[in-house]
Amino acid sequence: MNEVLCRHGVDIPRQTSARWVIHCDETRVQVMIELGREPTSQSWMWMQANGQPNQPVIMFDYSTNRAHEVP
Repeated sequence: MNEVLCRHGVDIPRQTSARWVIHCDETRVQVMIELGREPTSQSWMWMQANGQPNQPVIMFDYSTNRAHEVP
């Protein structure tokens, strides 16, 4: 993104432009022992990270499905 902005004469330091981004990851996981579920059932783990370099904020969410209520 910084390269595109620079081509248009907008110079924003990378440290500034990346600060507002929330990094997210969605990963499918298989939990072998979970009450009421088969060992072959798929579940989901979400990780979100943001914050200052010296004070990161990291949040993990787990769900047995990908329903709308899940982040």
